[in-house]
Amino acid sequence: MSIQEWVTPVGIQWLWLSVVGLAALSAHFCTIKAMQHAEVTTIATLDFLRLPFIALLGVLLYAEAFEIALIVGGTLMLLGNLYNAKGFLSGKKPAVKRAD
Repeated sequence: MSIQEWVTPVGIQWLWLSVVGLAALSAHFCTIKAMQHAEVTTIATLDFLRLPFIALLGVLLYAEAFEIALIVGGTLMLLGNLYNAKGFLSGKKPAVKRAD
């Protein structure tokens, strides 16, 4: 178990942990605010774009393996988001009405 290998952070590590925590908190806050101002379906699908970008950063910054699954998955996510955005831009009504 990981509890047996626990190492308490020291010094500057606490600062970096705080920075990561604040970044995550602000990301969630911004996502919630975006959902208050736009269609949730739009925000949720755009949120999936972070996965291909994170994978790309892993390849570029950490020399991770560039696998075919990464290309196929990222391409499918991008195409799905483009298809969804095209539907919203063309003025199509969502299948379910919003309860305002």
